[in-house]
Amino acid sequence: MPIVIGIVALVLIVVGVVYVNRAEPTPGTEPEVVVEETVSPTTTAQPTGATAQQPATPPASTPTAPPPTPAPVVAASQSLTVHMPYRSPAKIQESITVNLVVKDGVVTAVDSSYNEGQGQNPFQERFDDSYKTLVVGKKLSDISLSRVGGASLTSQAFNAVVAEAIVKTQS
Repeated sequence: MPIVIGIVALVLIVVGVVYVNRAEPTPGTEPEVVVEETVSPTTTAQPTGATAQQPATPPASTPTAPPPTPAPVVAASQSLTVHMPYRSPAKIQESITVNLVVKDGVVTAVDSSYNEGQGQNPFQERFDDSYKTLVVGKKLSDISLSRVGGASLTSQAFNAVVAEAIVKTQS
């Protein structure tokens, strides 16, 4: 009988450790994504799904003239803000908020903050000092960070942010 109790206790301990160590966000802490589109007047490409504005059709009683030349179409850059919670190795709830500016699928600017502005831990500071050179100028689909500045969990959270950004830029 003591062997059975010992085995049950061991199973409960293993299940508890696995539950505590899971890296998924806790329920109710889904990533928040804000997408803003801005128009860049210096380009002439057309973003996916966008159309040029067409002039209004004249009334049927008026003779029709040749349609005017449509205005040049400019590419839109998207400003995305994604908030992603994650857990540190010490089981402390952390979060990263990333602001990305994406144009034609390429990151043109990036900035991040941690723990809703409450400061950074040393791993986040080292990540912050290093990640921008690995992200700016790269296609979203090509970004996959690993242990940047020694911060593996912050890098994983950033990769989750990029995955959310890819979904939002395609919709």
